[in-house]
Amino acid sequence: VIIDNNGDFSDVENALMLKAGKQIKLPLDVVGLESIYNKTLTKVAAETRAEIENIFSDIEEYLLSGEAEYIPFSSFLEAIGAEYEANGTPELSFLNNSLIKLQRKGIFADRQKEINQLFVSLKQNNVIIMDLSDIDEAWQEEFVHTIIRQNKDIFKKKFFLVNELKYAELSKKILSHGVKSGIMPIFTANHESETISQILPKIENIFALTAFNE
Repeated sequence: VIIDNNGDFSDVENALMLKAGKQIKLPLDVVGLESIYNKTLTKVAAETRAEIENIFSDIEEYLLSGEAEYIPFSSFLEAIGAEYEANGTPELSFLNNSLIKLQRKGIFADRQKEINQLFVSLKQNNVIIMDLSDIDEAWQEEFVHTIIRQNKDIFKKKFFLVNELKYAELSKKILSHGVKSGIMPIFTANHESETISQILPKIENIFALTAFNE
């Protein structure tokens, strides 16, 4: 599985291309709910955030009850939209608008197929490219993290994961949780990467190529 952050592998032959935001989306589970909260409400005033926190707490409690593993994102958006139409508070307006933007970008799934598409495709394809080029950088890491979680908790498949050494914390998770689940990571990085030194002690083999001057 090749993680393509910038569309650099679009011309690879004999590989299945799966585009994040279309064929692959994130589950709106407890982790997904937390990601929405952290990525959309960090710069919101405390008063607004407090009102929205109550909504998120209710949804989190429902998910933790075991009644559902995830919530279809469109259902979540419809519920928030109906609540906004009924009350019209600025807090709900902000949340509703934020969710509409996420829906337009195709970040979260409505169907199980969108969540499991990568692992279903692994059964019939030797090389898969997960194209993240249409996904905002703030959400790219979440797609890779979800692969790790799914393989660790559910699928436990063995496969190579080619990933740019871009996010230090994500790379550490791949080396710890990912490797234990069967993922064999291959990191790529240029000689100017600031992340290499943070994970170098955990890497067994390194292939170095001479830097080319243009």
